[in-house]
Amino acid sequence: MIKVSIVILNWNSDNYLKDCLKAICAQSFKDFEVIFVDNGSSNGSLEVKKAYPTFIYVENNLNYGFARGMNIGISHAQGEYVLLLNTDVYLDSNYLEECVKALDCDCTLGCVAGVEYPWKNGKLLQSTYSSGALGIKLHLQLGDMGIVDGYTFGVSGSFPIYRRSTILSVQKMTGSFFDEMFETGWEDTDLRFLLAYMGWHTKCVVTTRAWHIGSASVGAAKRLFDKSKSYQQRIFRNRFYIQYKYIRNIFILWNVFLCVVNFVMPLFLILFYPKSIVPYVKGYMEYRSKRTKLDSIKSQILLLKDNADLVKKYIYKI
Repeated sequence: MIKVSIVILNWNSDNYLKDCLKAICAQSFKDFEVIFVDNGSSNGSLEVKKAYPTFIYVENNLNYGFARGMNIGISHAQGEYVLLLNTDVYLDSNYLEECVKALDCDCTLGCVAGVEYPWKNGKLLQSTYSSGALGIKLHLQLGDMGIVDGYTFGVSGSFPIYRRSTILSVQKMTGSFFDEMFETGWEDTDLRFLLAYMGWHTKCVVTTRAWHIGSASVGAAKRLFDKSKSYQQRIFRNRFYIQYKYIRNIFILWNVFLCVVNFVMPLFLILFYPKSIVPYVKGYMEYRSKRTKLDSIKSQILLLKDNADLVKKYIYKI
């Protein structure tokens, strides 16, 4: 069996693709395959086929979004471990070697990744990302939480490596690895919660790192309110999904806090980001329309609520 399958999801992302692929080929660990999934690109980025003929290429006719695109790529993976790699990531040369070593040494690990550093203006910077407002990014999107040595709630969603048996256990429970209702955005946070509830451990491998552009596939805008209205709508909707699936019936006080935030959010948007009020309302209405569909997986998650204390420990471990 191949040790590592690297699944790359591409959509019109040639700006950083060449360097990303160069870093893959420079890995000290060589027992890997590369599955290149193209989500209906129109900019000629599939020209990489000429430079890398040994890759496995999966060409989708449409842009299916991140969740479904990655699920398609995972279905082609043969490795014991599966690296899900964004095209705007540059891996350290020992990345696969160190992550494989960590997974081989601890069979309870379902997911690992190295420390995330910024890749800006062509330069690989040496400072980690900030924790974000009120530590929300630190706790759920896991900025510099990644430098914590030991088990953690999750790691960067841009270059995680999952154990194959972990992927299979999620697929058996939910029908797919990524929940395709999320499309693009917060699908990695959804998995962080799910893996923790299922009892799989996650670890940051502090002996290796990866540099990440961030938001390369959705334009240069970094802040949510600077992105397109359709992207904002998905993010608002997906945050409601997370609250409903994992928090509402298990973390009561946390849910009350989030409900207050949700109540105040429209006023905040009207005052400071009026163009975002429509995406927020549409995101909420879309979430409400999908509640019945969400209930099927939510009922299974509630059966795992005994692991809620473990989830809480991970989220508040700093």
